[in-house]
Amino acid sequence: MHQILTYPGDLISWSSRMHKIYGDIYEVYIARERCIWVCRGDLCEAIYNSPNKFLLRTTPNNGLDEIGVSKIGLSFNRNWELWKYFRGIVTKSLTKQKFLKDSLEYIQVFWEEMEGYLNEIENLDDDNKKILDFSKWIACSSTDLTFFLTTRQNVHSLINYYSTLNQNFLQNTPKSILESPEDFIENITFYLESWLFFAFTPKFIRMLPSFKKRVKFYYERRTSLRKDIQKIIQKRREEIDNVNAEENDKIKNQDNDDELSSDLLTAILTMNTNRNIKSVEDNENNMYNKHMTDDEITGLLLDVVAGGVETVMLKIYQVACYCEWNKRMLNELDQTFGSGSDYKIELDAVNQLKYCEAIIKEVQMFRLVSKSEIFEIDETLEINL
Repeated sequence: MHQILTYPGDLISWSSRMHKIYGDIYEVYIARERCIWVCRGDLCEAIYNSPNKFLLRTTPNNGLDEIGVSKIGLSFNRNWELWKYFRGIVTKSLTKQKFLKDSLEYIQVFWEEMEGYLNEIENLDDDNKKILDFSKWIACSSTDLTFFLTTRQNVHSLINYYSTLNQNFLQNTPKSILESPEDFIENITFYLESWLFFAFTPKFIRMLPSFKKRVKFYYERRTSLRKDIQKIIQKRREEIDNVNAEENDKIKNQDNDDELSSDLLTAILTMNTNRNIKSVEDNENNMYNKHMTDDEITGLLLDVVAGGVETVMLKIYQVACYCEWNKRMLNELDQTFGSGSDYKIELDAVNQLKYCEAIIKEVQMFRLVSKSEIFEIDETLEINL
């Protein structure tokens, strides 16, 4: 039995250490709350084989309540009906054929742009060359991709980082909608870290003078993030509202998919209007058949963007760690699309990339984004050792 009185830092390393000490099942008390950790796959079958019994993935937590994530978004939302509605919106938007085709077109353009920057850096004179931080490069590229695919807004974080490596390009750097793309990426990391800090640090510990500075720091980062997201929401709302009367008349008689972009933010902002992309089937009782509030939109979009930036960045790094698999994956890409520079990515061809799909799943099995899942259990559960 172990007692947690503050966030242990690296949660994955901490849980692995507890597993070695206490075995496959052990109890942890977070202040006065009892938590049971199950660390062996076969022992979890009783939970995973009864998914409808354990719908809530988050136990009541005053820390998560304090930072406002237990009632909005997807990650820790304890309102089951609202969570189901939000998930339906996200799933419907991100699995539409138009969204997938538009995404492939943008990814190809973006990739060619990124290759161009790398070639220019390689051709710089030795006196003008600077060291490229690949982790920062990937973070910037995943931020640009995630933002554009979910909001259709260009944040230009990669090109801003590139301009710091190539001083000749500095004057041509486009202005980002974000005040500081670099700060935004850092804020994403600290925002995700704050989830664990507030979830695992009891309230009376957070109120101690030695912790108040850290609490304030996380609040400031969260506030900055929300302001950036709200600015993007407002800009996209103005773009939609500026559609002229002729286009509005056209939209009334046609599927909105042909008139407006297929991104998630547009789908949310046009819900229950004549430009709606169609209602969400998951909302059987129409309990939330209304416009989402700005707070709900901000929370949902922040979860999606934060998750997208972190997971894309991590998966690219993880695939790159396995050199032999990486070579075979590149061979499959060459065989499917050709090795020339004039290749074009088509959705049907992407579905043929069986080895690429397999290696991504394999890497995800070995090195998960998250090594733990939380379930709230309010009935007796028998686990046979």
